[in-house]
Amino acid sequence: MSDNASPLANWLPVVTALRRKLLHSAIAVSIGAGIGIYFSEDLLAILKVPFLGVMGPHSRLYFTAPSESFATYMIIGILAGVIMAAPYLFLQLWWVIAPILYRTRQRLFLFYAMLTAVTFVAGSLFGYFGVLPAAIDFLVKRFEMKTTFEAYLKVSDFTEFSLKLLVAFGLAFEMPVVMLILGRLGLIGAGTLWRGFRYAVVLVFLAAAVLTPPDLLTQILLGLPLCLLYLSGVLLVWIFGKRRREETA
Repeated sequence: MSDNASPLANWLPVVTALRRKLLHSAIAVSIGAGIGIYFSEDLLAILKVPFLGVMGPHSRLYFTAPSESFATYMIIGILAGVIMAAPYLFLQLWWVIAPILYRTRQRLFLFYAMLTAVTFVAGSLFGYFGVLPAAIDFLVKRFEMKTTFEAYLKVSDFTEFSLKLLVAFGLAFEMPVVMLILGRLGLIGAGTLWRGFRYAVVLVFLAAAVLTPPDLLTQILLGLPLCLLYLSGVLLVWIFGKRRREETA
């Protein structure tokens, strides 16, 4: 009877703690969103830096609806709040899951949580410094120079375009971490991943079409790094799979 009750005894503290941690997480997100909304004007100025760098320092964004500017500041502030609260959210998740894991797996989970945050930030920075200026230059400036049209970008459209691109690249850089975790758990192998590379390329560009704004350049700029990230994930799975076999031997 004790054997049957042990799994339930392990999960009861998790369920009890989860309720409290969810409340704490909601409070943290609310505080972060409040801070983000307060500094939303500064955050929008930072988001505009690639735009001004390409279009010129005197370029401006416009709004055409009474609530458009306000809604833009709110969206930027809330997203910034979620990002600011992300380390605390990972910590809360850690305290919930840690009691049911072995000590070695606890350390691995904490390492993967930290690695996930780092890779998301790295992907967003890559999108901000590398892809966003290239997309603005190709989609706006070059066509403005070649045609008789003049660009008047709405602040809401620019913000949606930029944030969607940054989040897409942040999520894309999570691929090697996910592959590493699955490989470490023994759910996938490097050989299987390598043989499925041709199919992965198709899925990668389909995902790029969904995650990025609807233009070919940003889809290519996301698809190519995703292919490289997939190959790096294969390499990580091969290395850690090899180490696991050695540990087993």
